[in-house]
Amino acid sequence: MIDRPTLSDDPLVLATANQRRASAPESSVWVAASAGTGKTKVLTDRVVRLLLAGTPPQRLLCLTYTKAATAEMATRIAARLSAWATEPEDRLLAQQIFALTGTAPDQRQLDDARRLFARVLEVPGGLRIQTLHAFCQGLLQRFPLEAGILPHFTVLDEQSAAILLAEAQDAVLTTAQLGIDLELTRALDLVAANATDTSFDKILNKILGMRGRVQRMLEHHGNAANVHFALAKRFNIDPDLTPEALIESACADSILDRVKILQLAEALRHGGATDQRCATVIHKFIETPASERVAHYRDYHEVFITKKEGTPRKNFPSKDANKFDPDCQDIAARETERLLDIADKEGSAEILHRSSALIRLSAAILEAYAERKNRGAWLDYQDLIFKARDLVAGNGKNAYCLGHV
Repeated sequence: MIDRPTLSDDPLVLATANQRRASAPESSVWVAASAGTGKTKVLTDRVVRLLLAGTPPQRLLCLTYTKAATAEMATRIAARLSAWATEPEDRLLAQQIFALTGTAPDQRQLDDARRLFARVLEVPGGLRIQTLHAFCQGLLQRFPLEAGILPHFTVLDEQSAAILLAEAQDAVLTTAQLGIDLELTRALDLVAANATDTSFDKILNKILGMRGRVQRMLEHHGNAANVHFALAKRFNIDPDLTPEALIESACADSILDRVKILQLAEALRHGGATDQRCATVIHKFIETPASERVAHYRDYHEVFITKKEGTPRKNFPSKDANKFDPDCQDIAARETERLLDIADKEGSAEILHRSSALIRLSAAILEAYAERKNRGAWLDYQDLIFKARDLVAGNGKNAYCLGHV
């Protein structure tokens, strides 16, 4: 655990101490920090300290995310070890090692430090500093059958993968628009109904950008339909409950206490101008046939609950209405509580069905994308990571198929 700075600590001294602790070979450390704060330095220091501790260079493996980081690490390590090899004074070399480790080296350690550069040069191919994707690709090329992929697979670059994914997306959306798959059509209609032309693309691109997580979720639950049921369980609502059906049930005569609601409206008639307007809305809602009442539900809802904040209206009913009928306060409170419960369930139902619609579309696009990759024996960068993960976890399919992302 790395100490956090306090107001009394010298930030530079504390940062140096924490970096030294993080680079200690005997510790297992996770470092999280902003760009430019020294993560690469810590990793470089750790590699050098491992070498100083006697770890054979060929047993070290460093994984980075970018090729630039790989080159930077290799350059820094080579520069330090070559400087140590050519440092003429033991005193200066000892100071450098002490700054790195916090421990004064003896003569044997000084001699070992001078030989590290030569030991690294003797390793075939040098230190293994690779990008994560290159490491995964090499692993899969050695064990393709165990990973369940074609031995002659090739890796798609980012541009080619983006083009292939766009083709899959266009094909799925065309299928949905033409009504060939009614389930996809309903999903597309629901997503499009709640998005603009620009936001629709942004939403879809964002979820497809997380396709690894989406695919793991689909694999965990089996399919998009099961994801819907899992979400409904999480929201604690009926999976078949739609916002429209919820509002219809909320407007039914069997749910409304007409006598009490009309009693409230009568009390409001004896209040101020606002109360009287509310009374008119209530009467219109109650006197409308149940089959047509949904059209007036929003206006009725806003009598009791604010439109913007979604909270109970303050000072409602007014003092004048309460003076005319002291029971109207309790009637309004009970109806407000009922409408708040409906609003909460309506929000959950909207999130459920919109999320499920987006997941159905994404699942179809990912399936179409995977089929295209299968035909070309291609893997994208995310495939490399997830296939390698499954391989080392013992989840390879042992079959000639690429599977999904």
